[in-house]
Amino acid sequence: MLVSQIDEILEVLPTARWKDQTKLLGQIEDEESAMMQPILGNELLDELNNTYRELIGNYGKITTAALVATDIKSTDLMPVRLIRQIQKALILRMMADNASTLSVSFNEGGGLNRMASDSYESLSNDEIKELKSEYWHNSITAIEGVLLMLERDALSPKPLWKDKWQSSEWYFQHSDLLFPTLRSLIPFFPMQKKERRVEYNEMLPEIRFCQNTYILPMLGQDLIDKILEEENGTTKKTLQLVRTALGIFIRARVVRTPPHSKSETQHQLADLEASAQQALHTAIKYMLAHADELKPAIEQAQFYKPEPKPDSGKHTHCHDERKEYDTFSTLL
Repeated sequence: MLVSQIDEILEVLPTARWKDQTKLLGQIEDEESAMMQPILGNELLDELNNTYRELIGNYGKITTAALVATDIKSTDLMPVRLIRQIQKALILRMMADNASTLSVSFNEGGGLNRMASDSYESLSNDEIKELKSEYWHNSITAIEGVLLMLERDALSPKPLWKDKWQSSEWYFQHSDLLFPTLRSLIPFFPMQKKERRVEYNEMLPEIRFCQNTYILPMLGQDLIDKILEEENGTTKKTLQLVRTALGIFIRARVVRTPPHSKSETQHQLADLEASAQQALHTAIKYMLAHADELKPAIEQAQFYKPEPKPDSGKHTHCHDERKEYDTFSTLL
């Protein structure tokens, strides 16, 4: 467990005045399993728990006050920063999920009482709701910080946690997708949150659905692999065009969900679906015009039809790209 001391909770909630704050550790442990385990993955979470125990054994505490007074090893700085960022996310999410419960107590008869004291006034239901929302948003910001630290480490020359983090669902790179990273998505999709890494991970099911539903059946896996793996002018241009179409398909999926009104959704959906189809048509037209450079992968694509071989002794006509494109565009 990555939080074990009262001072670690006070570091995040400095105004807390619970008589026995150790009672919060159970809720924090629940958050570690429910929230942080999918983000870190089992292997990295286990490693960080071992590192945390070693740090506590070496320094007693890893709070700001303790570390300022301690000559901490340079090799321990990054693990300490990451663990403290994780602690912040865990404690804030615990408060977001449990603020309502923590504001009441059970009396001897089994009834509920609102917690209060002589020095403080209890919060109203609306105030508690607003506070929970603030804790939730702050926990998302803290998670973004965790993801940013792990991504920077993974891209560094000598990463500390990359091998362990790769088994996580939230690893920053998904090589099978046309948008394998956040950076690849940003030019083609308007991100809504400042916590972009969190948003990207939340969007992964939509990205995968749209790729598998609209792009994969048309292009085939061989062609997708080719434009993702090979670096030349034709594949780069093809990838850009296909990503444009996929980005619009994803936007169409997003507007199907609230808070859009029904009329707004129908209007936007019609525009986006038409734009996505046109963008995919444009990509297919380009691929057909550069088919020789995309062979043999393009030969498995649904839209591709090879030129028939000319009869012996007859004049050979040039490939009619427009006719072929019109024929196969009906498949979309």
